[in-house]
Amino acid sequence: MDLVTRPTTFLWLIATAGTLFVVSGAMQPVTLLPFLVLGTTFGARLLGIAYGLGSIRGGLESARHIAVALDETELDVIEAPVTADAVASVSFEGVTFGYRPGVPVIHDVSLTLRHGTVTALVGPSGSGKSTLASLLARFHDVERGAIRIDGTDIRTLTPDELYAKVGFVFQDVQLVAGTVRENIALACPEATDDDVESAARDAQIHERILRLPNGYDTVLDTDTQLSGGEKQRLTIARALLADTPILILDEATAFADPESEYLVQQALGRLIDNRTVLVIAHRLHTIADADQIVVLDHGRVAETGTHTDLLANNGRYRRLWEGHRHEQSSVLAGGNL
Repeated sequence: MDLVTRPTTFLWLIATAGTLFVVSGAMQPVTLLPFLVLGTTFGARLLGIAYGLGSIRGGLESARHIAVALDETELDVIEAPVTADAVASVSFEGVTFGYRPGVPVIHDVSLTLRHGTVTALVGPSGSGKSTLASLLARFHDVERGAIRIDGTDIRTLTPDELYAKVGFVFQDVQLVAGTVRENIALACPEATDDDVESAARDAQIHERILRLPNGYDTVLDTDTQLSGGEKQRLTIARALLADTPILILDEATAFADPESEYLVQQALGRLIDNRTVLVIAHRLHTIADADQIVVLDHGRVAETGTHTDLLANNGRYRRLWEGHRHEQSSVLAGGNL
């Protein structure tokens, strides 16, 4: 686009075409002069029109996204007796779900997340890990079966009640326009400055925040130089401040450097302490110590057990583990070349 709209490009085109007209006698030389003078502005005008059309196209796309969000069916809250707070155990009971009617992607899944334990979902891409976790957060309703927290169907909980129990840290970091302090306190607006800073210390991000131009009052925008690992630690601080008894954790697939990975793992260690945690695992070596590993295959539970038990079973998990180890060895070998 830049080459096409340059003044020299239009000047060359007008001069070439005009010369042909003059030579053929279809135009007088004096008639060509205004075109040569005004032709240099055509490119800028064309570029302005192109940018305007691009803005209109972007606006229409944004409007389409808003319309899709507004058309989303509101999930119903089923009337049910109120039960006393218990120990934050979670059970999936014969859960089936599909994004389209008649095309299930989760098939009759039953499993239990005991209080204070870490359950890791593993499996190849497309096996249903993220979908199953999103059902616990009630981003969608199950088609059959039920998901219960301490025996209470999550469909009977209001959004405020559910998200007071369930928190999440996604791999795709979600920060909002505002200060660092406001981003950490997003789930707990009434938090004091001391509460925010304590959560940041536990998330191993406090020292980095202090090095920002205005510390906790730094506005996060495109000019704020934070790495992916640092942004994830901000969301971990947010989850620590929310202090929900149940946590959905979408593990990061990669880190820019070993130090960043170490700090994130330290922060996650503080976050999962004494919570019921469901991990969407992408790197198997990070969940080898999980209390329960659930292997999914095409939306079905293929195996369940500890790391040691599943390796001994010589099934799908063992094949995934051996593939992961081979991949790690290849990366290390490549780094030593």
